[in-house]
Amino acid sequence: MSRLLKDYENQITQPYKKGKHNGIDIVGYKSKTCYLLAHSDGLVVGIRNDYNKTDKTGTSYGNYVKIKHDDGYYTMYGHIKYHTVKVKTGQRVKKGDVIGYMGNTGHSNGAHLHWEVRNEKDVRIDPTPFLEMDLPSKKFNLTRVLKKGCKGADVKELQSTLNSLGFNCGKIDSCFGKNTEKAVKKFQKARDLKPVDGIVGKNTAHELGWLYNGK
Repeated sequence: MSRLLKDYENQITQPYKKGKHNGIDIVGYKSKTCYLLAHSDGLVVGIRNDYNKTDKTGTSYGNYVKIKHDDGYYTMYGHIKYHTVKVKTGQRVKKGDVIGYMGNTGHSNGAHLHWEVRNEKDVRIDPTPFLEMDLPSKKFNLTRVLKKGCKGADVKELQSTLNSLGFNCGKIDSCFGKNTEKAVKKFQKARDLKPVDGIVGKNTAHELGWLYNGK
């Protein structure tokens, strides 16, 4: 079953597109509506429950729930049905807790969930890899630029992270070879990072959810 929907599998009606649509629009399979679930354990840091209309224009979430998770990341659940939010600001929630019901409030065309993932700086990132996967549990601190020919524990961490996000670099062997370089390029292209050069510097590291203290 879906990690976000109580009764149905995800059906994505609009994907993430950086700078244009900074989340994913989801309904239940065959356009069903249902209760929404907290993706992971965390603290509710914002809600709205009294928005009772649909807007033709604008960027309003309508009714929403915003949760800060224990890894520092945030998730946002928008367009929730009027007066169906089940949580309060300051409340701790567990993974799978019901937080509200799918709706059509705010700038919305039909009942659906607009779902976002934000990093520890509250900046929106691509939520797609996390639909059925845990948010990052730790912040890896990269202290150098990684590129083809590098070896070490940080390359191993890179390979493991890329594989977990669906950018397969093959065997995790701590050696930055051709397959790892190809996987980094695919990741950079998917996240609209430039240049697409297969080198992991500051921008690519941050997009991976890492800290960066290299030169």
